[in-house]
Amino acid sequence: SSNLCGNVFVGNTIYRTSMNLAGLYNSTVYNNNVEGYIGLGPNSVAYNNTADKIESATLTKDNKNVVVYNNTVNDVVMGCEGSVYNNVINRAVTLNADNVKLYDNIISGTVTVNSNGNEITDNKITSTGDYTIDLGDTSNNKVSDNYLIAVTALGDGSVKGNIENNVVEHNYPLVADINIDASNVFIGQNTT
Repeated sequence: SSNLCGNVFVGNTIYRTSMNLAGLYNSTVYNNNVEGYIGLGPNSVAYNNTADKIESATLTKDNKNVVVYNNTVNDVVMGCEGSVYNNVINRAVTLNADNVKLYDNIISGTVTVNSNGNEITDNKITSTGDYTIDLGDTSNNKVSDNYLIAVTALGDGSVKGNIENNVVEHNYPLVADINIDASNVFIGQNTT
């Protein structure tokens, strides 16, 4: 494990889950295969990695500018403001920082939001649970234009939590209520 600032970590393979890559401040982490986690601090970027988890930690007052893209991971935890896009995430996403942009990801699990002012758009989220996104008691988050499928709900209906203080709209697939009145239909007869 390393705790370095302003460095570039590239092309490493770390086989033990007890070993991690931690680029705390102003670091770039790319093209690594890590069985453990990749830790990021403010002004850091992680891309083209395979890891168990990518986590940005709350380290200073200026927890901003973390970018996580083109990775294949099991979990992403954002403790810093930033962007998470174009990733394959196999379990879960947790947003602990305000103002995170989560978009264009394929997520096979639940997104848990513990912060405000986030944008969750254009993702494909499928969950084996009862919901895809849990907004908890947050506010000013935008959840729109996502493909959302949970075990018991679809689209907007699969978003749980404080819906009144957040914008949840245009998520699909849409749930359609279709009623068919078949009282005047007989076998062998055409209907219009």
